[in-house]
Order: sequence, then C-alpha cells, then structure tokens
Amino acid sequence: MHASASASTTPNADTSLSDLLDRLGTELAERAAAVERLQPLAEAARTDPDALRALQGLDLTEQTLRALAGLLADLAAAAPANWRIDAGPALAAIPLADLANRLAGATSDQPRDAEADGDCDFF
Repeated sequence: MHASASASTTPNADTSLSDLLDRLGTELAERAAAVERLQPLAEAARTDPDALRALQGLDLTEQTLRALAGLLADLAAAAPANWRIDAGPALAAIPLADLANRLAGATSDQPRDAEADGDCDFF
C-alpha cells in the first residue's frame, strides 16, 4: 500500500531549483546504490542465460541511475541560487509520501534507512 504524498506533504511552494535538483540527485544515487547491492545475485544466475540477461538490465539500470544522479548534481551546482520553482503540484503527485517529503526538503528525527523505504511486494 502506497501512502499518498498529498496527505502528508505540505511542500514549500517556493522551492530553490538548485536544492530540489540536489535532492533528486541524492535520491537517484541512493537507488543506484541499492541496485548495486543486488549484484551478488549474479553468482546464482551464471548458469541461466535468461537470468543473466535480466541481470545485464539491472546493471544498465544502476549505471543509468548513477549517470542521472551525476547530471542532477551538476545541474544543481550550476543553477543560480535565486531561481525558484513551485514544486508543490509535482511533489503532491508522487505516490511515495516519504520520497515526496524528502524531495520537499523535510527532515526527520529518525535515521534514514534506504532499504526500508517503500513497500515489500512479493511476486
């Protein structure tokens, strides 16, 4: 079950574009690291060609996330500090409340556990 971001997020309507890009880059980098931690699964798939192809897709996903995170970090550094954006509507559309809150710049007293974010769906 996904919590709606709009239910718990009151995003600042006047957000620094640089800060938002930086937070997006951080999220992508954390997701890339989570994908990278799945690489040990490759050992189990070495004899299965279909699993090996799926793992190549996983590797491409990690590389893409890292490249996008780097691009956003560079854009955040290059964006003038006085550029502002109303990110409220876009953040309200994010179905993961914790993610929307982090992107809005909310801080938490609880330590961040990137692996515990989201729902666990077994299929």
